Amino acid sequence: MANEHTNGTTSPFGQSAEPTLPFDGPVESPSVEAPPAPPACRYETYPNRKAWLAARRPAHPGGGFLGASEVLALMLPNQYRSPIGVYAAKVGRVLPDSTEWSSDTHARWVGRWSEPFIREYVYERYGVKVLHPEGDVHLVARDVNKPWRAVTPDGFIDMGMGDGNPGCEMKMRHSLGAGFPTVPIGDVYDLHGDSPFWSTPVQSQYEQKDRGKLLEYFSQCQYSMAITGAPCWYLIVSLNFQDIRMFRVHPDPEGQAVLLKIADEFWANHVLTRTPPPVSKDTPEQDKQALFLLETDAKGVAVADDPGQFEALQFAYKRLAKEARDAKAGADTIKNQFHRAMNGGRTIRYGNAEAYLTSTNQLKFRSVK
Repeated sequence: MANEHTNGTTSPFGQSAEPTLPFDGPVESPSVEAPPAPPACRYETYPNRKAWLAARRPAHPGGGFLGASEVLALMLPNQYRSPIGVYAAKVGRVLPDSTEWSSDTHARWVGRWSEPFIREYVYERYGVKVLHPEGDVHLVARDVNKPWRAVTPDGFIDMGMGDGNPGCEMKMRHSLGAGFPTVPIGDVYDLHGDSPFWSTPVQSQYEQKDRGKLLEYFSQCQYSMAITGAPCWYLIVSLNFQDIRMFRVHPDPEGQAVLLKIADEFWANHVLTRTPPPVSKDTPEQDKQALFLLETDAKGVAVADDPGQFEALQFAYKRLAKEARDAKAGADTIKNQFHRAMNGGRTIRYGNAEAYLTSTNQLKFRSVK
Protein backbone atom coordinates (compact mmCIF):
# COMPACT_ATOMS: atom_id res chain seq x y z
CA MET A 1 0.00 0.00 0.00
CA ALA A 2 1.36 3.41 -0.91
CA ASN A 3 1.64 6.19 1.62
CA GLU A 4 0.46 9.50 0.17
CA HIS A 5 2.03 12.78 1.25
CA THR A 6 -0.65 15.45 1.32
CA ASN A 7 -0.63 17.65 4.45
CA GLY A 8 -1.86 20.53 2.33
CA THR A 9 1.21 20.36 0.11
CA THR A 10 2.43 18.35 -2.84
CA SER A 11 5.91 17.99 -1.35
CA PRO A 12 7.22 14.59 -0.25
CA PHE A 13 8.72 16.38 2.76
CA GLY A 14 5.47 17.92 4.05
CA GLN A 15 5.43 21.51 5.32
CA SER A 16 8.18 21.08 7.89
CA ALA A 17 11.68 22.43 7.44
CA GLU A 18 12.89 18.90 8.17
CA PRO A 19 12.13 15.90 5.92
CA THR A 20 9.22 13.72 7.01
CA LEU A 21 11.15 10.68 5.78
CA PRO A 22 14.56 9.60 7.13
CA PHE A 23 17.41 10.18 4.72
CA ASP A 24 20.89 8.75 4.66
CA GLY A 25 24.05 10.65 3.78
CA PRO A 26 26.98 12.54 5.25
CA VAL A 27 25.00 15.50 6.64
CA GLU A 28 22.77 15.20 9.68
CA SER A 29 19.42 17.03 9.83
CA PRO A 30 19.77 18.96 6.54
CA SER A 31 17.70 22.07 6.01
CA VAL A 32 15.14 20.97 3.44
CA GLU A 33 13.09 23.26 1.25
CA ALA A 34 10.15 21.52 -0.38
CA PRO A 35 10.74 20.78 -4.08
CA PRO A 36 8.40 22.79 -6.28
CA ALA A 37 5.47 20.87 -7.73
CA PRO A 38 2.21 21.87 -9.41
CA PRO A 39 -1.07 21.37 -7.50
CA ALA A 40 -1.84 18.40 -9.77
CA CYS A 41 1.18 16.41 -8.53
CA ARG A 42 1.20 14.15 -5.49
CA TYR A 43 3.88 11.97 -3.92
CA GLU A 44 3.50 8.35 -2.80
CA THR A 45 5.94 6.05 -1.01
CA TYR A 46 6.26 2.30 -1.41
CA PRO A 47 8.11 0.25 1.22
CA ASN A 48 10.31 -1.73 -1.17
CA ARG A 49 11.14 -2.44 -4.81
CA LYS A 50 8.64 -5.31 -5.05
CA ALA A 51 5.75 -3.09 -3.95
CA TRP A 52 6.92 -0.36 -6.33
CA LEU A 53 7.04 -2.77 -9.28
CA ALA A 54 3.56 -4.05 -8.47
CA ALA A 55 2.22 -0.47 -8.29
CA ARG A 56 3.31 0.18 -11.89
CA ARG A 57 0.83 -2.36 -13.26
CA PRO A 58 -2.82 -1.55 -14.13
CA ALA A 59 -3.96 -4.52 -12.02
CA HIS A 60 -2.74 -2.68 -8.90
CA PRO A 61 -5.43 -0.85 -6.87
CA GLY A 62 -3.66 2.41 -7.71
CA GLY A 63 -4.25 1.80 -11.42
CA GLY A 64 -0.61 1.57 -12.52
CA PHE A 65 1.60 4.11 -14.24
CA LEU A 66 4.28 4.74 -16.86
CA GLY A 67 7.66 5.76 -15.49
CA ALA A 68 10.30 7.88 -17.21
CA SER A 69 12.40 4.93 -18.43
CA GLU A 70 9.30 3.29 -19.93
CA VAL A 71 8.23 6.42 -21.79
CA LEU A 72 11.80 6.71 -23.03
CA ALA A 73 11.58 3.14 -24.39
CA LEU A 74 8.43 4.18 -26.26
CA MET A 75 10.10 7.22 -27.79
CA LEU A 76 13.60 5.79 -28.33
CA PRO A 77 13.43 1.96 -28.45
CA ASN A 78 16.77 0.24 -27.95
CA GLN A 79 18.26 -3.25 -27.82
CA TYR A 80 17.03 -3.70 -24.26
CA ARG A 81 13.47 -2.37 -24.32
CA SER A 82 10.79 -1.68 -26.91
CA PRO A 83 7.08 -0.73 -26.77
CA ILE A 84 6.23 -4.45 -26.87
CA GLY A 85 8.37 -5.00 -23.75
CA VAL A 86 6.71 -2.11 -21.93
CA TYR A 87 3.27 -3.40 -22.89
CA ALA A 88 4.11 -6.96 -21.80
CA ALA A 89 5.27 -5.75 -18.38
CA LYS A 90 2.08 -3.71 -17.92
CA VAL A 91 -0.54 -6.31 -18.81
CA GLY A 92 1.12 -9.27 -17.08
CA ARG A 93 2.72 -11.10 -19.98
CA VAL A 94 6.22 -11.21 -18.55
CA LEU A 95 9.22 -13.43 -19.17
CA PRO A 96 11.43 -14.73 -16.35
CA ASP A 97 14.66 -13.39 -17.82
CA SER A 98 13.73 -10.21 -19.68
CA THR A 99 11.65 -7.89 -17.49
CA GLU A 100 11.76 -6.05 -14.20
CA TRP A 101 9.86 -8.96 -12.64
CA SER A 102 12.93 -11.12 -13.14
CA SER A 103 15.95 -11.32 -10.91
CA ASP A 104 18.05 -8.24 -11.61
CA THR A 105 20.52 -8.17 -14.42
CA HIS A 106 24.09 -7.48 -13.35
CA ALA A 107 24.02 -3.95 -14.78
CA ARG A 108 20.79 -3.04 -12.97
CA TRP A 109 22.04 -4.44 -9.70
CA VAL A 110 25.37 -2.59 -9.91
CA GLY A 111 23.66 0.67 -10.88
CA ARG A 112 21.09 0.61 -8.10
CA TRP A 113 23.43 -0.42 -5.30
CA SER A 114 26.09 2.07 -6.41
CA GLU A 115 23.79 5.03 -5.80
CA PRO A 116 24.71 5.50 -2.08
CA PHE A 117 28.39 5.67 -3.02
CA ILE A 118 27.65 8.13 -5.83
CA ARG A 119 25.75 10.34 -3.36
CA GLU A 120 28.74 10.35 -1.01
CA TYR A 121 31.10 11.14 -3.89
CA VAL A 122 28.90 14.00 -5.11
CA TYR A 123 28.90 15.49 -1.64
CA GLU A 124 32.71 15.33 -1.41
CA ARG A 125 33.32 16.75 -4.90
CA TYR A 126 30.47 19.26 -5.23
CA GLY A 127 29.43 19.88 -1.64
CA VAL A 128 25.94 18.86 -2.73
CA LYS A 129 23.62 16.82 -0.54
CA VAL A 130 21.49 14.27 -2.42
CA LEU A 131 18.44 13.50 -0.29
CA HIS A 132 17.04 9.99 -0.54
CA PRO A 133 14.75 7.81 1.59
CA GLU A 134 16.50 5.25 3.74
CA GLY A 135 16.56 1.60 2.83
CA ASP A 136 14.54 0.33 -0.11
CA VAL A 137 11.74 2.92 0.10
CA HIS A 138 10.61 4.19 -3.32
CA LEU A 139 9.16 7.70 -3.66
CA VAL A 140 6.88 8.27 -6.66
CA ALA A 141 5.50 11.55 -8.03
CA ARG A 142 2.19 11.14 -9.88
CA ASP A 143 -0.06 13.41 -11.88
CA VAL A 144 -3.33 13.64 -9.94
CA ASN A 145 -5.50 14.17 -13.02
CA LYS A 146 -3.69 11.62 -15.20
CA PRO A 147 -2.23 9.17 -12.66
CA TRP A 148 -0.64 6.95 -15.30
CA ARG A 149 1.96 9.73 -15.64
CA ALA A 150 4.53 9.18 -12.89
CA VAL A 151 8.21 9.38 -12.09
CA THR A 152 10.46 7.90 -9.40
CA PRO A 153 13.28 10.38 -8.65
CA ASP A 154 16.64 8.90 -7.73
CA GLY A 155 16.89 11.63 -5.09
CA PHE A 156 16.43 15.32 -4.41
CA ILE A 157 19.21 17.92 -4.56
CA ASP A 158 19.78 20.09 -1.50
CA MET A 159 21.68 22.75 -3.43
CA GLY A 160 21.00 25.89 -1.44
CA MET A 161 21.10 27.67 -4.82
CA GLY A 162 17.54 28.92 -5.18
CA ASP A 163 16.32 25.85 -7.04
CA GLY A 164 14.37 24.52 -4.07
CA ASN A 165 15.03 20.79 -4.00
CA PRO A 166 14.64 19.57 -7.57
CA GLY A 167 14.93 15.88 -8.26
CA CYS A 168 17.82 14.08 -9.84
CA GLU A 169 18.53 11.17 -12.12
CA MET A 170 21.61 9.04 -11.36
CA LYS A 171 23.20 6.93 -14.08
CA MET A 172 26.06 4.48 -14.45
CA ARG A 173 27.87 4.72 -17.79
CA HIS A 174 30.49 2.10 -18.63
CA SER A 175 32.54 4.50 -20.73
CA LEU A 176 34.70 7.57 -20.15
CA GLY A 177 32.07 9.90 -21.59
CA ALA A 178 33.89 10.86 -24.77
CA GLY A 179 30.66 12.21 -26.21
CA PHE A 180 29.73 14.19 -23.08
CA PRO A 181 30.49 17.88 -22.55
CA THR A 182 33.78 18.54 -20.81
CA VAL A 183 33.03 19.75 -17.30
CA PRO A 184 35.73 21.05 -14.91
CA ILE A 185 35.89 19.16 -11.62
CA GLY A 186 33.29 20.50 -9.22
CA ASP A 187 31.35 22.42 -11.88
CA VAL A 188 27.77 21.81 -12.98
CA TYR A 189 27.05 21.93 -16.72
CA ASP A 190 23.82 23.68 -17.73
CA LEU A 191 22.09 21.57 -20.39
CA HIS A 192 19.28 23.04 -22.50
CA GLY A 193 17.36 21.61 -25.42
CA ASP A 194 19.04 24.17 -27.68
CA SER A 195 22.52 23.98 -26.13
CA PRO A 196 25.27 24.34 -28.77
CA PHE A 197 26.70 21.08 -27.48
CA TRP A 198 24.03 19.03 -29.29
CA SER A 199 25.20 20.28 -32.70
CA THR A 200 28.91 19.70 -32.01
CA PRO A 201 30.23 17.09 -34.52
CA VAL A 202 31.20 13.71 -33.05
CA GLN A 203 34.55 12.20 -33.94
CA SER A 204 33.96 8.49 -33.36
CA GLN A 205 31.33 5.82 -32.83
CA TYR A 206 32.08 5.97 -29.09
CA GLU A 207 31.26 9.67 -29.00
CA GLN A 208 28.11 9.00 -31.03
CA LYS A 209 26.99 6.32 -28.55
CA ASP A 210 27.66 8.59 -25.57
CA ARG A 211 25.78 11.44 -27.26
CA GLY A 212 22.79 9.15 -27.77
CA LYS A 213 22.85 8.08 -24.13
CA LEU A 214 22.99 11.66 -22.94
CA LEU A 215 19.95 12.45 -25.09
CA GLU A 216 18.12 9.56 -23.40
CA TYR A 217 19.04 10.86 -19.95
CA PHE A 218 18.04 14.41 -20.97
CA SER A 219 14.63 13.11 -22.09
CA GLN A 220 14.06 11.26 -18.82
CA CYS A 221 14.76 14.47 -16.94
CA GLN A 222 12.26 16.33 -19.15
CA TYR A 223 9.52 13.81 -18.36
CA SER A 224 10.31 14.14 -14.65
CA MET A 225 10.02 17.93 -14.80
CA ALA A 226 6.76 17.66 -16.72
CA ILE A 227 5.26 15.54 -13.92
CA THR A 228 6.61 17.44 -10.92
CA GLY A 229 6.68 20.97 -12.31
CA ALA A 230 10.26 21.41 -11.07
CA PRO A 231 12.14 24.38 -12.62
CA CYS A 232 15.14 22.15 -13.34
CA TRP A 233 16.37 18.60 -12.84
CA TYR A 234 19.84 17.31 -12.05
CA LEU A 235 21.60 14.52 -13.91
CA ILE A 236 24.51 12.77 -12.21
CA VAL A 237 26.49 10.33 -14.35
CA SER A 238 29.21 8.02 -13.06
CA LEU A 239 31.62 7.28 -15.89
CA ASN A 240 33.17 3.83 -15.55
CA PHE A 241 33.72 4.42 -11.80
CA GLN A 242 36.47 6.90 -12.72
CA ASP A 243 34.67 10.22 -13.04
CA ILE A 244 31.43 11.97 -12.13
CA ARG A 245 29.69 14.47 -14.40
CA MET A 246 26.88 16.62 -13.05
CA PHE A 247 24.37 18.44 -15.27
CA ARG A 248 21.62 20.92 -14.50
CA VAL A 249 18.90 20.09 -17.04
CA HIS A 250 16.58 22.96 -17.95
CA PRO A 251 12.97 22.56 -19.16
CA ASP A 252 12.26 21.99 -22.83
CA PRO A 253 8.46 22.59 -23.10
CA GLU A 254 8.21 21.21 -26.62
CA GLY A 255 10.05 18.05 -25.69
CA GLN A 256 7.94 17.61 -22.56
CA ALA A 257 4.74 17.91 -24.60
CA VAL A 258 5.94 15.18 -26.94
CA LEU A 259 6.78 12.83 -24.05
CA LEU A 260 3.44 13.39 -22.33
CA LYS A 261 1.57 12.78 -25.58
CA ILE A 262 3.47 9.52 -26.11
CA ALA A 263 2.61 8.37 -22.58
CA ASP A 264 -1.08 9.32 -22.88
CA GLU A 265 -1.57 7.69 -26.28
CA PHE A 266 0.22 4.48 -25.30
CA TRP A 267 -1.83 4.16 -22.11
CA ALA A 268 -5.14 4.84 -23.84
CA ASN A 269 -4.56 2.91 -27.08
CA HIS A 270 -2.63 -0.10 -25.80
CA VAL A 271 -2.62 -0.62 -22.02
CA LEU A 272 -6.29 0.12 -21.31
CA THR A 273 -7.54 -1.63 -24.44
CA ARG A 274 -5.11 -4.57 -24.09
CA THR A 275 -3.99 -4.01 -27.68
CA PRO A 276 -0.32 -4.86 -28.41
CA PRO A 277 1.68 -2.12 -30.15
CA PRO A 278 3.13 -2.82 -33.61
CA VAL A 279 6.44 -4.63 -33.94
CA SER A 280 9.39 -3.33 -35.93
CA LYS A 281 12.40 -5.12 -37.38
CA ASP A 282 14.45 -3.73 -34.48
CA THR A 283 12.30 -5.31 -31.77
CA PRO A 284 14.69 -6.99 -29.26
CA GLU A 285 14.73 -10.79 -29.09
CA GLN A 286 13.36 -10.89 -25.54
CA ASP A 287 10.44 -8.71 -26.63
CA LYS A 288 9.78 -11.04 -29.58
CA GLN A 289 9.36 -13.78 -26.98
CA ALA A 290 6.93 -11.52 -25.15
CA LEU A 291 5.11 -11.05 -28.47
CA PHE A 292 4.77 -14.83 -28.77
CA LEU A 293 3.04 -14.84 -25.40
CA LEU A 294 0.78 -12.01 -26.55
CA GLU A 295 -0.15 -13.91 -29.72
CA THR A 296 -0.76 -17.05 -27.69
CA ASP A 297 -3.07 -15.08 -25.45
CA ALA A 298 -4.90 -13.71 -28.48
CA LYS A 299 -5.76 -17.29 -29.40
CA GLY A 300 -7.76 -17.65 -26.23
CA VAL A 301 -5.26 -18.53 -23.51
CA ALA A 302 -6.00 -16.55 -20.36
CA VAL A 303 -3.05 -14.78 -18.73
CA ALA A 304 -2.89 -13.94 -15.03
CA ASP A 305 -2.68 -10.25 -14.14
CA ASP A 306 -0.70 -11.04 -10.97
CA PRO A 307 2.49 -13.05 -11.64
CA GLY A 308 3.05 -13.50 -7.89
CA GLN A 309 -0.36 -15.10 -7.39
CA PHE A 310 0.10 -17.21 -10.52
CA GLU A 311 3.44 -18.55 -9.26
CA ALA A 312 2.00 -19.30 -5.82
CA LEU A 313 -0.92 -21.23 -7.31
CA GLN A 314 1.39 -23.04 -9.69
CA PHE A 315 3.62 -24.13 -6.80
CA ALA A 316 0.62 -25.27 -4.72
CA TYR A 317 -0.83 -27.27 -7.61
CA LYS A 318 2.46 -29.04 -8.35
CA ARG A 319 2.89 -29.91 -4.67
CA LEU A 320 -0.65 -31.28 -4.36
CA ALA A 321 -0.37 -33.13 -7.66
CA LYS A 322 2.82 -34.81 -6.44
CA GLU A 323 1.13 -35.76 -3.18
CA ALA A 324 -1.79 -37.17 -5.20
CA ARG A 325 0.58 -39.22 -7.36
CA ASP A 326 2.36 -40.52 -4.29
CA ALA A 327 -0.99 -41.38 -2.65
CA LYS A 328 -2.17 -43.22 -5.78
CA ALA A 329 1.04 -45.23 -5.91
CA GLY A 330 0.56 -46.23 -2.27
CA ALA A 331 -3.08 -47.13 -2.87
CA ASP A 332 -2.14 -49.30 -5.86
CA THR A 333 0.39 -51.18 -3.72
CA ILE A 334 -2.27 -51.91 -1.07
CA LYS A 335 -4.76 -52.94 -3.76
CA ASN A 336 -2.25 -55.44 -5.16
CA GLN A 337 -1.74 -56.88 -1.69
CA PHE A 338 -5.50 -57.39 -1.31
CA HIS A 339 -5.66 -58.98 -4.78
CA ARG A 340 -2.94 -61.49 -3.93
CA ALA A 341 -4.71 -62.31 -0.66
CA MET A 342 -7.88 -63.15 -2.61
CA ASN A 343 -6.04 -66.17 -4.15
CA GLY A 344 -7.43 -65.60 -7.62
CA GLY A 345 -10.88 -64.68 -6.39
CA ARG A 346 -12.49 -61.28 -6.16
CA THR A 347 -13.51 -61.13 -2.52
CA ILE A 348 -11.88 -61.42 0.91
CA ARG A 349 -13.63 -61.18 4.26
CA TYR A 350 -12.53 -60.46 7.79
CA GLY A 351 -15.24 -60.50 10.43
CA ASN A 352 -18.08 -58.26 9.23
CA ALA A 353 -15.86 -56.38 6.76
CA GLU A 354 -15.41 -57.44 3.16
CA ALA A 355 -13.10 -56.22 0.41
CA TYR A 356 -14.01 -56.94 -3.21
CA LEU A 357 -13.05 -56.03 -6.76
CA THR A 358 -15.68 -54.46 -9.02
CA SER A 359 -16.15 -55.30 -12.70
CA THR A 360 -13.73 -52.47 -13.50
CA ASN A 361 -11.17 -53.80 -10.98
CA GLN A 362 -11.72 -51.05 -8.44
CA LEU A 363 -11.15 -52.07 -4.83
CA LYS A 364 -14.27 -51.52 -2.67
CA PHE A 365 -15.22 -52.23 0.93
CA ARG A 366 -18.57 -53.13 2.53
CA SER A 367 -20.06 -54.47 5.74
CA VAL A 368 -21.62 -57.92 5.71
CA LYS A 369 -23.75 -59.82 8.24
